[in-house]
Order: sequence, then C-alpha cells, then structure tokens
Amino acid sequence: MLNTPINPPPFYLTIGVTGHRDIPSEDEALLKSVIKSRLLDLQATYKDTPLLVLSGLAEGADRLVVEVADEMGIAFAAILPLPKDDYASDFNEPGSKQDFYKWLDKAAWVEALTQTTIEGNVSYPRNACYEQLGFYLTNNAHLLLALWDGDIQEKTGGTSQVVRCFLQGVSGKPEDKTTALNLPSYRPVEHILTRRLSQPNAIGNEQIGAVETLWPQVTFNDDAWLENRWKLSLLSLGTFNHDMQQFNQTNPEAILTSRQYLLGDDVIYSTLDTKAQRIADLFAASDAMSSFAQSRRHKNFVALVIFALSAVVSQQSYGFFLQWYLLVGSLTLGGISFWLYQQSQYQRLEEKYLDFRALAEGLRVQFFWHIAGVNLSASNFFLREQRDELEWIRHAITTTELQSPTETHKKSHRWIIERWVRDQRIYFIGDHFKGRLGKARIDAKAEKKLTRRMKQCFFTGLGLMLISAIGYECIYPDLILEWKSLLLNGLLATSGAILCMVPSIKIYLDTMAFDEHAKRYLRMGQYYGLCETQLERLNETHAVEIDQLFVDIGKQALIETGDWLLLHRQRPVKVPVM
Repeated sequence: MLNTPINPPPFYLTIGVTGHRDIPSEDEALLKSVIKSRLLDLQATYKDTPLLVLSGLAEGADRLVVEVADEMGIAFAAILPLPKDDYASDFNEPGSKQDFYKWLDKAAWVEALTQTTIEGNVSYPRNACYEQLGFYLTNNAHLLLALWDGDIQEKTGGTSQVVRCFLQGVSGKPEDKTTALNLPSYRPVEHILTRRLSQPNAIGNEQIGAVETLWPQVTFNDDAWLENRWKLSLLSLGTFNHDMQQFNQTNPEAILTSRQYLLGDDVIYSTLDTKAQRIADLFAASDAMSSFAQSRRHKNFVALVIFALSAVVSQQSYGFFLQWYLLVGSLTLGGISFWLYQQSQYQRLEEKYLDFRALAEGLRVQFFWHIAGVNLSASNFFLREQRDELEWIRHAITTTELQSPTETHKKSHRWIIERWVRDQRIYFIGDHFKGRLGKARIDAKAEKKLTRRMKQCFFTGLGLMLISAIGYECIYPDLILEWKSLLLNGLLATSGAILCMVPSIKIYLDTMAFDEHAKRYLRMGQYYGLCETQLERLNETHAVEIDQLFVDIGKQALIETGDWLLLHRQRPVKVPVM
C-alpha cells in the first residue's frame, strides 16, 4: 500500500539575469517598468509554466530583476559565483551587503558554484568564478535578460561574454567541445538597453529601456523561425504541466505506482534529497501519463482497424447482395473509424505516449546519475541533434538539474544496480531463472504470431475464392439459381473479408514495429546485462570504475530511447486504407 502523497512539481520557465552593476539610480524606475512588462508577457503567454529567475544577486541588474520578480510573486534562486561571505566582499556600496543578505534569505534556494577562490591559498581565479556563473545560465536558463549597453568588451565573466555564450551555446562542458558544429539551443536574449555609470554616454537617454530580442545566429535571417521553435518548446512544457495536474487529480494511484516501480519501496522516497524527490515525482508522472496514453492509443487503434475493416467488408457485401442496409452500414462503420482517428489526433495520444515515454526514460537516467553522485546532465546526451518540436524534452530535463537547497544523499551502488541496471535488464530480456520473459522476446513472439495470422488469412481467402470457382462448375449446376447465387456471393464476400484482414494486420505490424523493437530491446538488454556483470565484479573500493559504468549505461540508454522515439515519430497511426 502506498501512503506517501504525491504532488508532482511543474517544470519551470527559467530566466537568467546578467547586466551592469553600476546602473544610474535615476534609470531604475524605467528599467523596472520594462522588466515587469516583459515578465507579465511571459506569464500571460505561458500561463501553465511558472517562472523562475536565476540571479547572481550582484549589485545593479541582478538585484533589479529580483526586486521586480519578488513584487510579482515570482520565485528566484540565488546562484552565487563564490561562497556567500567571500562574494559579499565585492559589494562596497553603503548598505549593499545588508541588501545582499536580505535577498539571500528570500531566495527559493542558494547555490554557490565555487567553494574556494584564489585570493589566499585557493584554487580558482576570481574572474573564472564569474565565468562559471555565465556558463550556469547558459546551461539552465530558457531566456536571458541582459541589462546591457551593448558594448562588447569580452571581459571574462562580464555581461557581453555571458550574452555571447548564451547565444552560441558555450556551456563550458567538455561534451560540448566534441565538434565545432554543435547547434545552439533556440533561446533568446532579451537585451534591455541600460546605461552604466562608467560609460554614461554609450547610449542616448531616449534609448534607455529599449528592448531587442537577440537570437542565435544559426544561419541567416531566421529569427522568426527560431522564435516559433522556442515558443513551441515552452508551450509544450506548459501543456505537460497542465496535463500532469489534471492527471494527478483523476489518476493519483497511477503516479504513485510508477514512483514505487522506480524506487522499489515507497519508504525510500523519504530518504531522498529534495532534488532526487523532484526528479522521482516527475518521472512517475511522465511514466504514468505515457502508459495511460499508450493504453488509450492502442485501444483506439484496434477499434479503428476493426471498424475500418468492417466497413470494407460491408461495402464488398453490398456489391454481391445489393442490400441497402449493407451500404448504410459501410458508411456508418467508416464514419466511426474516421471519428476514432480524429479523436486520437485531437487528444494527441500518439504524441503524448511517445514524448512522455522519452521524457520518463531521460528522467530515469537523470535520477540514478544524481543519487549515484554522477555530476552529468542527461539533457547533454539526449536528442542533441533534435532542434525541433522535441527540444522541449531536453528543456524539461534541464529544469530538474537545478540545485536543491538540501545536501545530496547518495545511495549505495548495490541499490542502484538493483533498482536500475538489473531491473532494466530483466525488463528488456527477462529473467531465465524466474521464467520471466523480457520485452524483446514478447515483441518477437508478437511479430511471428501476427505474421502467421496474416499468411493464414491470405491463403484462406484465396482458398475460398478457389472453392467458389471450382464449385461453380462442379457443384453449383445441381442447385437452383437462387441458392446458387446466394452461395457463390456468400463465399466471395467471405473470401474478400478475410483478404481485407491481410492489409489490416500489415498496417498494425508496421505501426507497432514489433520486429524493430525486439531487436532494439535485445541490444539494450545485452548492454544492461554486460554492465550488470561488470558491476558485480567490483566493490565499493572501485568507486571510479563503478561511476564510469553508470555513466556509460546511462548514455547508451539515452541513445536507444532517442532512436526509439524517432522511429515511432516516423510511423504515426493512420486511417487504414484497404
């Protein structure tokens, strides 16, 4: 019995902040008005996606945006380039340190990206710490608010460098340096023209507060296309949040069951840190929603095929018997088939099943990497080449990587092996000792069974046609004309109906892709089995080797899930055409 209540948190629309520290005080009221207007627009457009501001809480732009967000009831996180007390030494204006600590107390959480500095006997130069803050915003923000005069100075950790990194997708991560042709994400910079005291004449007074949206320079003159992709991605986040809220109200048990499936025992949930709990809850929601959509989609598809097949049989029968009710029945059954197809399209069952399943599998990897202490982001290895309607999945996973306010509680390697590696191996290729079949074997059997049924229908239909032809010459002459016509038409109609089942089964096989799945599942199960075997040979003293195996199997799982998603995206359910 599951007792722990669940209320899956929504995915955020994250807004990074960068800008000048020395903003003239007389400009602040105008700038705050512009910032508020932009935030209100985002709230109105993406009403199902709560905003979250990521700010370094430096003087000037960082605090100006936070002040507006706080007034509007928008949550913000303090992302500090240095430990808070060391960072506070950079603020020399009267009352600035007190103001800094005040905002720290109000933050949803506080994260220091660097624990030490080079002043004294330490490890990182100070400007490199500020650069890390820019990389953090590049990796975690969907939108960057830049209160900037537009002067490109490329100072390490400075505003212009942060803007450039954000637009070019320079994340500071090794995996993003593998090729010079990595496409940046479609994320805008809202450039709010802002004066600074050190360069008061860089822009005119009439320009203060003017807003320009900057987009990554992927090719040329494609800003409208990029904006459309970005909006679609964020709207998809909102759609998921809305669907998740409704699903949790009507099917909370399904989400709880999925979470128990992930953890093995719901009691484990209370021992997880806040970040792990968030990922586990979102996995459970996406897993349960995907399974629900899959079940509805499958039922609709089977019903669609049955009604479409019945419509064809009725129509063919009308050609033999010329009865009006057969024609009406054909039209009615065909209409029902098309209505079922339209319902599936309207409810987006196909998209939800595929996309939510892919999201769940990405979150599964993210969850186990996190509790294993692997400091990697699943979004950096998942659907990396998909800069289209699927990018929202990567954006969603990115929001789960935001640091929680509590300390990470790692789970033992044994527990992770049991709940992840072994569990997935059994799912894909089964457990010989317990007599449990894996998905690879189940789908292979389904492929063979339906292929056999298709052949049986084909030869049975041809056989009935042959019998009717032979019987017409050998047997039918002895029958009176009325019975002869009835028997002949009946056999021909029956053979036509059976032959119609052949393309129906073929359409079903092509859509379900059992054969391709069986091969993929077998391959993935073998990966998990190999990983499990190697992990069993190691103990806790081989932590580095164990973590590397977790990384490798996670990457492989993300690759296979991405391939699975793209395979099915290319094979949507269609109205059967005989």
